[in-house]
Amino acid sequence: MSLNPIDLAALSHALDIARKHPKEAERIDGKLAKEGGDWLALATSAAFHCQMSALNLLPWQSPPMFAHIERPSRDEHAAELLQRMLDAGLSRYESDPVAALERSEAGKAREKTRGARKKPPNADPDFWL
Repeated sequence: MSLNPIDLAALSHALDIARKHPKEAERIDGKLAKEGGDWLALATSAAFHCQMSALNLLPWQSPPMFAHIERPSRDEHAAELLQRMLDAGLSRYESDPVAALERSEAGKAREKTRGARKKPPNADPDFWL
């Protein structure tokens, strides 16, 4: 599986979050130290647990990272959230999807406001003529 830089950053962030817990850090580091330690599997697992926790999902609910937009049969809410994430240019592996969307939307709103500001009349060199 080929991952883009946005996905790699999100997975790395999830692994960093998991490592904040000493026992989890020991488990992760132990598995990575073993020959053939699978970084992607560990990072994906960390992202899964982060999303489950951040979204307060029940065991039978799917996190957006596992949703299928084309066929949202299992959990429509996860597919809808994933679509919003992808539309915002976020990774499906975001540790806290709702917070990431809020940051993204706030950033876009700030950009929009900056672009909408008009120059004061005295900024026009011909204003004083």
